[in-house]
Amino acid sequence: FDEHLRVRAKVYTKIKKVSPNKGWVEQDPQEILHVSKQLLKQLIHDSGVRTQTIKGIGMTNQREATLLWDKTTGKPVYSVIGWEDTRTRAFCASLRKTSQTIVRKLTGLSLDSYFSASKIVWIVNHVPRAKKLLQQNRLAFGTLDSWLIWNLCEGHPHLTDETNASRTLLFDIQKKTWSDQLLTVFHIPASLLPSVVSSRSRFGVLVKELLGTTIPVLAVCGDQQAST
Repeated sequence: FDEHLRVRAKVYTKIKKVSPNKGWVEQDPQEILHVSKQLLKQLIHDSGVRTQTIKGIGMTNQREATLLWDKTTGKPVYSVIGWEDTRTRAFCASLRKTSQTIVRKLTGLSLDSYFSASKIVWIVNHVPRAKKLLQQNRLAFGTLDSWLIWNLCEGHPHLTDETNASRTLLFDIQKKTWSDQLLTVFHIPASLLPSVVSSRSRFGVLVKELLGTTIPVLAVCGDQQAST
């Protein structure tokens, strides 16, 4: 968009989803990263805009899609588990008997497999490498905004915004912070989590080698909140 909010260029491509078991929905995090880089480059080319004149970039994403990666190497430990994945439905139903009240009070949400928390638990419990990295304090969690920020920005910032954090079942929406109580419910250590900032913040600057100049990421917002 230019300064008058006119569209200068628009590009898109499809990315794959796979369902290795009934109710499972997964995506390749490296494909998402590769496609994002390619589309940014194509967008600059198609628009004819000089990168030096770009004031900033905004980002929106599927909110509950969940990914864990190695903080040291940057390599994912498992595929992205999509928001619509239901593999943790039974786990959530069991936990709901004892923890639905506190989850609803702090998050405004139902304790459901739709959200990120149970997906984190599943990966840690089913992927040996994830458990090992967790013990070494090398495991990072993120929704797709965090994954892209970490990979596309200088210094690998580990960040998310309030709209994405609010869909994890781990975020106290009144205090606007990760909840120790909710982390205890799911047995998830705080060391995994990104820092949470306002949707309108400076999340970092793109690495120079991507587009030839450093451009700040100035807004991140979950898909439905962004469309509003």
